[in-house]
Amino acid sequence: MSLKKRHYSSVLISSLFLSASLFATNRYIDPAGSDVSNDCSVLATPCATLQNAVDQSSPGDTIIAAAGTYALSGMVSVYQTLTILGAQAGVDARTRSGAESILSNTQGISVSASDVVFDGFTIQDSSDSALTGYGIWLNPGVDGTQIVNNIFQNNIAGLGLANAGTMQCLIQYNLFQDNNLSGGASGTGIYTDQYVGGVVSNVLIADNAFVNNDTAGIGFSSTTPATPDTNIGIINNAFQGSGAYFFSVDTVSFGNNTLTNITAPVAIGIYGGANNLLILDNTLETGAQYGIYADQSDGTGVANSNITIDSNSISGYAVDAIGFFAMAPAFPTPATPDTNIAITNNMIDTCGTGAYFYSVDTVSFEDNTVTNTTGAASVFVGGGASNVSVRHNSLVTGAEIGILIGELDINGTANTDIAIHRNNIFGYALDGMYVLNEPVGPTHYAVCNWWGDASGPFNATLNPTGFGDGVDGTVAISNFLPWLLSTAPDAPCGLPPTLSKSFSPSMIFEGQKSLLRITLTNSAAAPATLLAPLVDNLPSGVTVVGAIVNTCGGTLTATTGSSTVTLTGGIIPASDYCEVMVRVIGGATGTQVNTLPAGALQTDIGSNVEGVSATLNVVRRPGR
Repeated sequence: MSLKKRHYSSVLISSLFLSASLFATNRYIDPAGSDVSNDCSVLATPCATLQNAVDQSSPGDTIIAAAGTYALSGMVSVYQTLTILGAQAGVDARTRSGAESILSNTQGISVSASDVVFDGFTIQDSSDSALTGYGIWLNPGVDGTQIVNNIFQNNIAGLGLANAGTMQCLIQYNLFQDNNLSGGASGTGIYTDQYVGGVVSNVLIADNAFVNNDTAGIGFSSTTPATPDTNIGIINNAFQGSGAYFFSVDTVSFGNNTLTNITAPVAIGIYGGANNLLILDNTLETGAQYGIYADQSDGTGVANSNITIDSNSISGYAVDAIGFFAMAPAFPTPATPDTNIAITNNMIDTCGTGAYFYSVDTVSFEDNTVTNTTGAASVFVGGGASNVSVRHNSLVTGAEIGILIGELDINGTANTDIAIHRNNIFGYALDGMYVLNEPVGPTHYAVCNWWGDASGPFNATLNPTGFGDGVDGTVAISNFLPWLLSTAPDAPCGLPPTLSKSFSPSMIFEGQKSLLRITLTNSAAAPATLLAPLVDNLPSGVTVVGAIVNTCGGTLTATTGSSTVTLTGGIIPASDYCEVMVRVIGGATGTQVNTLPAGALQTDIGSNVEGVSATLNVVRRPGR
């Protein structure tokens, strides 16, 4: 084939001629070319190898590669500022077809100069782990590299990342796929640590696809938290098979990415020393285990801090959607807790657990929707958690429990200062909330929630007439009373109706009358309608003379000579009270105690949680 007929990007060549400076030179390569006595500057007589073109170039030159395979058992070294263009330069690698310029180097490409551009190649077969192992390795200290419109495939790892930060490194419109050959950093599309890239700063990774890289699409693996990688943007990428993870980073935006069918254990991993990390507007759909997972497994014991997880959609993760577990296996004693975590406005569906927290401090879990959890709980506060706010969420439908509170970290550390308010919590097979160990701090930590019914959460002892999801375990009535009377967050929060009663006078002679007064009080902002008859069984020897007053409506039954007073139906006004008054007569002497038990008053906004009693003393008449 005539070399003149080989394919080059004609549009790009034309534009480069127009834009090149007077001192820059275009160099040409073609697999069928020759390096012998050739400075690569003539289109009709190109060089054969990229390395020779680099060696013949001066800083600022452009190397243009024809389609074909450039195979090398060794490494290509780019040691000066060059623009290197393949046959697909300017064409998005995620969707393109057509002839490729393929750089197949067993030891990859080493870039030690700043402001280098790679555009329009397929870069593959870097298999020698004794050297770089990367399709392209950006050496520590380089700046301003542009890696655009390339396919990285069948390498140990795709790109070894470095950028000193003076100029932005741009990685855009690339496809990283199947970089899983055996070796260090195997299974990553983009990888860096303190040895590979030094301190990395000012990098934008946007509009790329990461497909079937077994470990991670992107991995920031530095374990030097004193000198974190900084100012990283990871925007609008698509991940399949694996996602991204972070050690020792500061000021990272991970936004508007799509992560699907994640077979790696974690879609987004936060592994210690991460600070000012924003995870925003991503879609995480279907994963083998964890959606977003944080611990301190970097080995330094440095906590994660200032983590914001906002407006993400997370569905189909078998274990957990979001989990913070600061107790790394390397630390048998409590680790420094992860701090200042905001998890807001997320949609979580069909995951094992919605969110769980061990060893954290200052957490806001607010305005999230968690539905159809398949594991133990939608929200799990598992030990060593302090200052955790769970507010304004909708936790709806799950295989077991809505909120689970316990001391299940490896040290049995108590939870402190937990606030669970104005949430919708209902539709759970076992309980809306289960408390294994009471948290330390305010006793009213779970008041003003909607449990699915105005009568409040069911508890066999504390609220047996509640029709809402249950609250169980080591709880007191003050932990969850009062509750919302309809759905969160704006429904009124009020105590269920209460009862009081008295006899007047409370001491009478045999055969003398007394006035029995039963008061029904409703502190809620909504009326309370009786759902069942309120029945007062009078003590032995005390009988009804007749009814006098009923301000509650319904039907008052107080038959003369009977020992029962019954109110059927009726409504207690909002923020008000009503009364029943009945005349009774004391027949037998002695102290007569009249009791209405807890649950006697059943209304559509709950039942009385405490019983009430009144005492009538009947004494003999003088002289008898």
